[in-house]
Amino acid sequence: MDRSTTTPAPPPLARAINRNYIDGRMTATINWNAVGSVYTSLPNAGDSLMEADSPWSGTYQVGKSIWATAHTSQFTQPGWRYLDSATGYLGGARNNGSYVALKSTNGRDYSTIIETTRATTAQTATFNITGGLSTGTVHVWATNLNSNNPADFFVHTTDITPVGGSYTVTLQPGYVYSITTTTGQGTGITTPPAARGMALPYRENFDSYPTGSLAKYFADIAGGFDTSTCAAGRAGRCLRQQINIAPIEWPLGSSSPPITVAGDPAWSNYRVSVDALLEQTGSVDLIGRSNGVSQFGGGSPGYHLRITSSGRWSLFRQDANARDTVLASGTKAIGVNTWHTLSLNLNGTAIQATIDGTAVASVTDSQWRTGHVGLMVSKWKRAQFDNVAVTALGGQPGPEEITVDDSVSGAGPNQFNYTGPGWQHCTDCGDDLYNKSNSWDATAGDTVTVAFSGTRIAFYGVMDPQHGIGAVSVDGGNETTIDFYAASRTGDHLLWTSPVLTDGNHTFRLRATGTRNPASTGAYVVPDRVNITPGPVGGATR
Repeated sequence: MDRSTTTPAPPPLARAINRNYIDGRMTATINWNAVGSVYTSLPNAGDSLMEADSPWSGTYQVGKSIWATAHTSQFTQPGWRYLDSATGYLGGARNNGSYVALKSTNGRDYSTIIETTRATTAQTATFNITGGLSTGTVHVWATNLNSNNPADFFVHTTDITPVGGSYTVTLQPGYVYSITTTTGQGTGITTPPAARGMALPYRENFDSYPTGSLAKYFADIAGGFDTSTCAAGRAGRCLRQQINIAPIEWPLGSSSPPITVAGDPAWSNYRVSVDALLEQTGSVDLIGRSNGVSQFGGGSPGYHLRITSSGRWSLFRQDANARDTVLASGTKAIGVNTWHTLSLNLNGTAIQATIDGTAVASVTDSQWRTGHVGLMVSKWKRAQFDNVAVTALGGQPGPEEITVDDSVSGAGPNQFNYTGPGWQHCTDCGDDLYNKSNSWDATAGDTVTVAFSGTRIAFYGVMDPQHGIGAVSVDGGNETTIDFYAASRTGDHLLWTSPVLTDGNHTFRLRATGTRNPASTGAYVVPDRVNITPGPVGGATR
């Protein structure tokens, strides 16, 4: 049942609460969900009494159905009992509406709930008070279910003093009423924050979560994605697709591969990147401008960059019926248990795909203009993801982030400028390192700088049991300490990202402090690469 304010759901809900008891003597009606935080692009969005579908903003919407429910829940308490002699249909006709009465545990107070959701004209109803119930003043509350004006919801309309144990009320069509001897009801006084889009840049490396946790802003549609210890020697935690046995399918809907989406469905022009690893033979997709999953068509609309363990890659557009239009394809060594970095640039109609820092496709297509980012895995294979990053683009095709490896040394722009006697270097030092190169230093006070032009720099390092603590800064500003220690060795790990900088010339610096984590056996600082954002960073084009 769709319970949102803009659908016909509130009247059926009001009828169900009353008539479940009248027709079936059911004393409880359970709403699922009470509060929903489901992206609007996903199946069953809006199926809640309250909606909070942009959690980054803190805003929420109170649906009209919550007031249809409150006409019972705020006027009764556990332990109250229905009065069978005071339940039924107005004038004996179902289309006129229904009424139920409940008695308090004190034997005096009572509430009567009336719905006229199918009535077409006003009608009057007379109530006679018997059985020792209070003959004092009753308070009348009403909600106009035909209105979309919140001022017409859950309103205390009048008070009535019975005369000779009797009173009469006029009932308008399309309403829910509560008539009660109790007090204390109300709508609350809070005002939600204004809705706003999710700001960019957005980055998530999953290291802040305990294992087995759901990641903030990620919504699984099929499969199960939660945090896990990273594979293939990478330190920290990653997001893992865990389900490796086909589940029992719900008969109403399609069978989608495991997929999770994150971010604002209104994002438009952006760059998204992720590190991905297949634990088993199969495929993983990075999806840009994802429109979730079609419940019945089975498709995951958006632009997919897919890599397979067999060494094939493809960039394709998928529609709601799972029909693919291949935009580009090729071959590249992928395999299993090996990390690969995938990225998509989506800027207007220009789409660029990159695998492991190499541009593999540049095409144009206009089918999908907005959407989340998404991660997909072939059925029912396990895979891991790390270092999800989304940065805004300006609406016109622009440059990719510039990656500078630690082996690119010198005093010029976009080069690592090593200063101090302790620096050592090697090449072809391990597959877990970016470009297989390595640079390290444990001498306190030794530094390395990178001069660059742009608006942001992201620093990637090597973590190891004998690595220590470094200090990073930009343009001589305050230093931030970063810990290169990890219980197991992993390279190419995102350790720090600068704040947004004024577009122009800047200098990044890493300083060896000579200190270490108590668990470490050494004090080495080990840079692996930097990523430089050359253009303005801001909110996504909407």
